[in-house]
Amino acid sequence: MSVISALADGCQRVLRAPVLVIGLWAAYVLVPSPVALVRIDSYVALVDAGAMDAAPALVSLLWSSSAAVAHAALVTFLLGGFMDRLARNRPTATFGFFGACGMFAFRFARLGLIAVPIYMGLFRWVHPMLPTDHLASTIALGLLVVAVHVLFDYAKVRMVVEDRRSAIGALLASTRFITRNPGAALTLAIVNGSIAAGTWWLAATFTIGPSAAVYAYLLARALLRLIFAASQIALFQSRLAHAGYTARPQASWPESPAAEAVRPS
Repeated sequence: MSVISALADGCQRVLRAPVLVIGLWAAYVLVPSPVALVRIDSYVALVDAGAMDAAPALVSLLWSSSAAVAHAALVTFLLGGFMDRLARNRPTATFGFFGACGMFAFRFARLGLIAVPIYMGLFRWVHPMLPTDHLASTIALGLLVVAVHVLFDYAKVRMVVEDRRSAIGALLASTRFITRNPGAALTLAIVNGSIAAGTWWLAATFTIGPSAAVYAYLLARALLRLIFAASQIALFQSRLAHAGYTARPQASWPESPAAEAVRPS
C-alpha cells in the first residue's frame, strides 16, 4: 500500500466511525477547557512568534497547567479504544471499546514515561547544540521531533495490532518497521504533519477566541488526529499483513439446522 492509499484508507475508516470523532472532540472541548479555550490565543501568538522561539514557551505552558495533565490522561485512556476500533475497521460496541481503553491505557502510559524525557532532552539539551542559524535550527529540531514522534506512534500501532504488552518491545518493533519501510513511514508522517501545520496556520490566520471558531478548530483537530492514527495503522497492516489479525470477523451464530435447538430465544 502506498502512502496516498494509506491516507485514503485512514480517511475512510474514520468517516465510517463518526462517533469516534465526536467523542474525541468532546474530550478536547470539555476536559481541557482552560487550555483549549482560554489559552488558545496564546498558542496562536506562539506560532506567530516562530517555531523555535515558541517551542520552549509552549512546553512550559502545557506542563504548567493541571487541565493539560487531565486532558493528556483522558486522551491516553481513550486512544487505545480509538485505535482498536480503527484497526478492526468495524464497530466494537461499548464494552469492546472501553475494554480496549482500559487494556491499552497503562501500556500507553508506560510509553509516555519513556517519551517525556526524550522530548524534554530534545528541547533542553539538543536544541542549544544545534546551529545558531534560526531556519537551520528549526529544520533540524523539527526533523528530530518528527523522527521521535513517528517512533512512538508506530510503537502504539504495534501494541494495538499485535497486542504487545512491553513498551520496550513495542519500541524495538517500531524501530524495525521504520528501518524496513523508512520512505513510506517518514513520507506519511511528513504528509500528516503538513496537513496539521496547514490547519494550525489557518487557525492562526483567523482571529480565534472563545467562540464557534474554537470549537470548529478542535473538531478539525480531532478529525485529523484520528485520520493520522488510522493511516499509520493502514500502512502497517498492509506492509506486514496483520489486517486479519486485528480486524477479525465479528462472531455470528452458525447457520447449521442443528444450532436451532440451542439458539437463544
